Amino acid sequence: MPTDATSVAELRQVLAAYERERALRLLARLRGLEPGPPDREQRQRAAFLLGDEPKQILADDTSTDTSKGVLLASERAHLDGHLGVVEARARLVRSQGQLRDALWESGEGDDGDGPSPSEAIERLALVDDARERRRLARAVVRRLSDPVRRRADAWQTAHEQATHGVVAVPEDTREQAGAFLADTQDAADEHVRFACRSWSKGPRRSWDTLVRALRFEALDAGCPARERSRRLARSLHILGFERHLGTHVRVEAYSAARAGFRPLVLNPPLDLRIGRDVRSGVLPDLRARETLGTALGWSLVGTGLPFEMRMPLGPGPGPLLGGLLSAWAGDPGYQARVHGLRGASAEPLTRAFALAVLLRARIAAARVAADLQGRSVAEVLELRAAALSRALSCEVPPTLAALLWTGSRRELWDAQGRLLGLALHVGLRERFDEDCFRNPRTGEALRDLCAAGNLQEPHGYLAALGVPPDAAQKRILELLP
Repeated sequence: MPTDATSVAELRQVLAAYERERALRLLARLRGLEPGPPDREQRQRAAFLLGDEPKQILADDTSTDTSKGVLLASERAHLDGHLGVVEARARLVRSQGQLRDALWESGEGDDGDGPSPSEAIERLALVDDARERRRLARAVVRRLSDPVRRRADAWQTAHEQATHGVVAVPEDTREQAGAFLADTQDAADEHVRFACRSWSKGPRRSWDTLVRALRFEALDAGCPARERSRRLARSLHILGFERHLGTHVRVEAYSAARAGFRPLVLNPPLDLRIGRDVRSGVLPDLRARETLGTALGWSLVGTGLPFEMRMPLGPGPGPLLGGLLSAWAGDPGYQARVHGLRGASAEPLTRAFALAVLLRARIAAARVAADLQGRSVAEVLELRAAALSRALSCEVPPTLAALLWTGSRRELWDAQGRLLGLALHVGLRERFDEDCFRNPRTGEALRDLCAAGNLQEPHGYLAALGVPPDAAQKRILELLP
């Protein structure tokens, strides 16, 4: 690879080709096919991206064009970030495979790219008997203990040896996440207690009883999943996104267990793929919204931007819109106007959505607020278990915590997006009206936000809307009855 003036352009080409081929192979597996080992060309791309040449290319790019200096600095940082993602994946291949095999062999996972922990856990929610559910929960935790610890070891090594794209969470962002947890703690305790007692009739607060409660399949009696999907599409049409989604985001027929898999980006922002997800219950509904919002956010990025600004990286347009669409689901006004869920009969459903949005936001806040630098693997696992136990208001075993909280960059970006989405909901209501989810001007504002891709800092956009730092916790507390 040459290191002359075209080297950065060529680096982009290699990176784009590598990511596209990886996405196509993953798409084949999600469709139930076996793509076989990577071809020679893909192996060469991976070897190049993991070698020293990209570092040299970025170090040698010292353009003196002052009119583009700031942009070039941002491009360099984002290219380095993408190289960091490639590097982390390479270090984690073996441990991810071991955990995926453990999930698959136990019938609790899938053979897609990496494990399906949320599915492993939610399958427990289908068990009516609380005693049998706890027995199965203990068995799942026992079975996955070793592969989960091996994956945690691999992540620790990946973080310690990372040479690209290491970006710490800003201290003020960490503090805001901690404040969110503190401000919503009493509400979480109260509503988790209510959910376990009233919706699952569990004898006590426990994580398996909570999962059972939050599945809340009674939702489908009031508004079936396919009808909710159609109404969501209509609401996006009002915002001006339906045609855009039709041309940029293709819906694939994945296996049922992988329907909620994150959006695949084949050619940003022109070709993204998601699975069709019409499973029953509140939690699958929220994940489907987050997946669709994430795909929409990245598909709205400007086509003229460099690859590193169009390809998902950081808490950018995708996680932000994913957080927004799931946050809307927790708003009783949204449920009434978009899905027709209103009146006394709808109160349990809207309450279930609001609580699920709260707890997912609290898990996100726990991830963002955590400072685990310099800790041993054992300490990290214990601290994550304690943080998730606090977030969910019930005890979470360390193995389960490690399954839900890997420490990956994508996980952290999605967590930040979930919190920012709640705050964005506040900003849009203040800028437009409480019916902002059906206001065409909201669509225009979201297009402007997403067009700049990774160049736009979501925090800066929220500040421009006048959204205060504590907007997320204030809004979620307003949504709870």
